[in-house]
Amino acid sequence: ANDQLFKVPTYKLTLLSSTFEDMFTLKLPALEDKYVAEGLPDDKPILLPQVDPVDFVRLLALLYPLTEYETYTSTWRYPEWFSILKLAHKYEMDPVVVQAQRNLQRIDEFPSSVVKIECGRKYDHPVWVGAGFRELITRAEPLLSVGDRLFRVPIYMLVESSPIFAAMFSLPQGSNDSVDGQSDKNPVRLEGIDPQAFKNILRLLYPLIPLLTAAFTTDEWLSILHVAKKWDMDNIIDLAVNNLQDSERLSQPAVKVHFGRHYDHSPWVMEGLTILCKRREPMTMVEAELLGLKDTVRIAMVREWYMA
Repeated sequence: ANDQLFKVPTYKLTLLSSTFEDMFTLKLPALEDKYVAEGLPDDKPILLPQVDPVDFVRLLALLYPLTEYETYTSTWRYPEWFSILKLAHKYEMDPVVVQAQRNLQRIDEFPSSVVKIECGRKYDHPVWVGAGFRELITRAEPLLSVGDRLFRVPIYMLVESSPIFAAMFSLPQGSNDSVDGQSDKNPVRLEGIDPQAFKNILRLLYPLIPLLTAAFTTDEWLSILHVAKKWDMDNIIDLAVNNLQDSERLSQPAVKVHFGRHYDHSPWVMEGLTILCKRREPMTMVEAELLGLKDTVRIAMVREWYMA
């Protein structure tokens, strides 16, 4: 495990994990053979990739206590039991997974509500997912600064929709005014976002009527797409693209290429360029100005070859 060597009995590892069972029950070659089995000499250990030695030591301490009556695991807190959960899940040790989940549930020391949600999803524990979202919904709403405007909104949908927001609010939260978002003097600052575009995102994420998407103009959907791209909101990106696909403005191929470049959406770029290259009508001056020199020259070269 990460360049550290361990010599341990294998019986509990093979008993609890089919992965370890397969690893240790492969037919070993005879000692006089040219090749020596992995795990027998120190210079040819069995490798456990992507395993932290600290996590592995904790797993061994749980599986192989020094005495029959050793109970020091009762003092373990979140770091120790989370180590156990990671490796038990990785090696499909179902009884150990359950034991770790029960202890983590009892201790309830997750660094944040977001971490609790992520752990619940990754380690198949829906109770943590529900509890984490309840905590986000009921916790004090942080103050967000966007441009020259201040917003105080629930964060649960922002966290659910954006890994960037999830990371931002996954750190432990304090309760004093020095913590970002807890006072007007120290809001969480969201740089490079237009306040109106942020309002459009909020209207989409928190509709006044549940399950009913608000009506947006083409300009508003474009602003939503811009914010969604910036914050890696994949579901919102897909929704904005679907609503813009049949927009009258984007029916013009040069405009589609322009917006495809601006919002880093390559399908629009390819669709627009294909139309411009294949159509019989030459490009207009307005289209050339919108596309820029590089795209205009490339289209002219392709049209010359295509029309020849």
